[in-house]
Amino acid sequence: MKDLIESLARSGWKPWGVDDGGDQLLRATNKDEAMEAIFAVDDAWLYFRHADHPKTHGVWLIGGNGEDIISDWTYDMRDPDGFHSAMEAATKDA
Repeated sequence: MKDLIESLARSGWKPWGVDDGGDQLLRATNKDEAMEAIFAVDDAWLYFRHADHPKTHGVWLIGGNGEDIISDWTYDMRDPDGFHSAMEAATKDA
């Protein structure tokens, strides 16, 4: 997951929050906060924001999947903000 966060950061996407299934979205604005929140639960959505784009995107992470922790992510098929392309690049060698 550290590699995912660092790869997306190189494309301008920063962690914004974590939905761990609780009542409130946890603020996680850096790699360490995000990883701490995600490793505390079995699965979570990690949300990213880009300074140049208003839309927030989520990545569903399931810790019990071993090396295949990334289960899914949200994106627009037209990829106007480049999030899907950034995720494809980040997961290409995973």
